[in-house]
Amino acid sequence: MKHFLIDYDRSSGEVTVQTFERMDDAIRAYTSSELEALGTMREVVLLGSESEDDLRETHARYFLEIAEAFERAVGRDRELSRGFDRALSDYREQLAGQV
Repeated sequence: MKHFLIDYDRSSGEVTVQTFERMDDAIRAYTSSELEALGTMREVVLLGSESEDDLRETHARYFLEIAEAFERAVGRDRELSRGFDRALSDYREQLAGQV
């Protein structure tokens, strides 16, 4: 069995996964990461699994939320862009009306 240290940043949706063969190495890394994460929006977990693929299936929320967060960010960017385009168009119309 392999040991996977997942460090999930809830504010950005970023996930890092470290793989360890030895449990004692995994626990040391986990303890260090937990201390670093105190007071932040990071969630640190240590899980055991036969493979990362199995881990992604059994603990999908850490990995699916990245895609969801990305889709939301893209959607917000599109809405902001449309709002900017409308505001720019309105501004140009106002300028044209003053000439």
